[in-house]
Amino acid sequence: MSGGAVISGGAVAIFAFALASGRDSYRAWRQRQRHDDAVLAAIREEIAANRRALENNQNLLDEELKLIPQGNRLVNPLDPLEAGFWDLVKLNPPRRLETEDWTLSHVREVARLTAQVNEMLRSRVNFRVLSPSLTMTTGIGQAAWAQPLEGYDKLVKQFQGELLTAIDALESALV
Repeated sequence: MSGGAVISGGAVAIFAFALASGRDSYRAWRQRQRHDDAVLAAIREEIAANRRALENNQNLLDEELKLIPQGNRLVNPLDPLEAGFWDLVKLNPPRRLETEDWTLSHVREVARLTAQVNEMLRSRVNFRVLSPSLTMTTGIGQAAWAQPLEGYDKLVKQFQGELLTAIDALESALV
């Protein structure tokens, strides 16, 4: 075997190794890209579902707030919000979110507000179901539940509004 054949064989082996490494790197990059796209799609879907639930909740609260001064109340429960997207992001965030601090902080803020609104909704349900004031009246004949329920409704409405604003900012960042 001549020296040129050995060099030529070595060059072919190096080229084959480089080609295989490049192919593997491309496959890994493509797989990561598919994962990132899937996580971002899941985030967008969950946020869109939460937006619809929040808008529905806001409408229900508006209706109830109109009825409370008349001594009436609705029995419609408010929809809890989905909060699983934050778990997806925490475990394996898409590269785009890792490199953009602003976007990651907005995802974190939406997750925090979502958890807060869900806790407020649970507290409101407990009040509606368990409060002894629901069957009582005040000394002036007004329903004892009216003022506390109105306070809950206004507070939930305020925090849901803040969450909707945060969702708007996040949606524009995820486009």
